[in-house]
Amino acid sequence: MKVKRSAPDCPICEANSWIAGSHQIVLSHQKKPLIVSDLMHCECAECGYELIFPHQARRNDARLRDARRHADGLLTSSRIKAIRKRLGLSQQHFALLIGCAINTFSKYERGEVTQSAAMDKLLRILDALPEAQDILDRNRKSSSRRVPIYKSDTLQSSVLTETRKAFTSCESKKRIRPFKKSRMIDNATVRRASNKLELRDIALHTCSLIRDTTLDPNLYPISVRAESDVQVAVDQLLFTDEGNDKIPILRAYVRFSLAAFSREDTSGESEIFKIGAEYRVDYFAKKQLTDLEVKAFGDYNAVHNVWAFWRQHVQQTVNQACLPRVTIPLFRQPDGTPRTKRTPRRRTTKKLAVH
Repeated sequence: MKVKRSAPDCPICEANSWIAGSHQIVLSHQKKPLIVSDLMHCECAECGYELIFPHQARRNDARLRDARRHADGLLTSSRIKAIRKRLGLSQQHFALLIGCAINTFSKYERGEVTQSAAMDKLLRILDALPEAQDILDRNRKSSSRRVPIYKSDTLQSSVLTETRKAFTSCESKKRIRPFKKSRMIDNATVRRASNKLELRDIALHTCSLIRDTTLDPNLYPISVRAESDVQVAVDQLLFTDEGNDKIPILRAYVRFSLAAFSREDTSGESEIFKIGAEYRVDYFAKKQLTDLEVKAFGDYNAVHNVWAFWRQHVQQTVNQACLPRVTIPLFRQPDGTPRTKRTPRRRTTKKLAVH
């Protein structure tokens, strides 16, 4: 069976003719041998070189994890998916029913994460007693933890390209808000927005390094002066899961940039190097957010969630490119909304009447 996917050339004979095959391995699990079969690989039709492609590696990892689950007496990924299908629930509804994050439950079914023993027992109860679903559903409704699914007319949905235009289109420049630590943050608004959102994913979207090639790296100054800038663009989207359910997503793009200058250069014209990175942060919206909550959350929480990744990216880039050392400070919370000073209450003492 030949592989239909677009595959690279063979590193030995440079041919592009792969034949799919299977193999088995023997692992040591709980001090006992564990045989895992039906693992996928590809073999070159010309020289016989064997190679495992990324999609085959993901499937093999799921097979290995399911074999360990079965050896430990846990439900496999296919069994978990069958239980959800038999109950007629989507991934989102089933995750809310058992009190689990949607992304985590999706990894259960894909075989990327192994469930705990307590979660496995709960899944077995739902499989043996379908009426337990009503008990869990009533408990979820009484605790007001149900996550509504908003329609496209109530949630301001847009495509990914519209969010990307926030950094390029002149008409969307008003959506770019440079982040400043001196900006006053309404802590109450940020707290309300945080209770309505759940972090889903953080990914490095783009990165860049621009350096002055006319300078000799051996003549770089020991200490440099760094100037940084942060920009945030936030948008609300509708994500379609495997069950064709619309899931509200709050997507934030956080763009960092850091430029280094010589300390003797106060004009800012001779730039030694410039590091840039843009991160995509997705949040699952458990409740609908107002425009003020979206703005406050993007200005503070989105930047706070990726600040550590930005510091690590700068340090790794500086070390690998042999650039002068720069320091990225720890993220500090901006000043909150000033509170009105309360006048101290005067204590009144009662005078005792002297008879």
